[in-house]
Amino acid sequence: MLPNIFLGETLADSLPTDDLGLLRESSLLPYVDGNTLIILRRGYFDITNNFCAAKLIEYFLNWNLWKLENYGTPWVYQPIKQTRSDLLGEHGSQAIREGIGVLEKLGILEKWDNSENGQDKTWQYKIDTDVLEQLLKQAKFRGKC
Repeated sequence: MLPNIFLGETLADSLPTDDLGLLRESSLLPYVDGNTLIILRRGYFDITNNFCAAKLIEYFLNWNLWKLENYGTPWVYQPIKQTRSDLLGEHGSQAIREGIGVLEKLGILEKWDNSENGQDKTWQYKIDTDVLEQLLKQAKFRGKC
């Protein structure tokens, strides 16, 4: 069965969001009914100008919400290989690394290493929703969203 991929403003309009369209309900997980759900929001693309980075915002937001609800921390331990698989292989490992770099440069994504384990090179990620909201407000003010 093919996954549902929503582009633009379709199902996304009916999802529970705050005033800026950010997900605020943890009922929306990266996996819905066993199908991977990939959302590309126009506002996220407008602030990143990168399709992969825009999808990663939604991806990490959902994981951050799930982790916070289930483990009390928003930090997500996610290998690039798993992220690539979750994005259905649409973006390669290098594109995902570049997308993460775009989000870091904009201040949207924070990274934390597992310094307690010197052998583990996998990063943990968290979306800075305050920065994201500010960038969305600025983009909306400029008429981009």
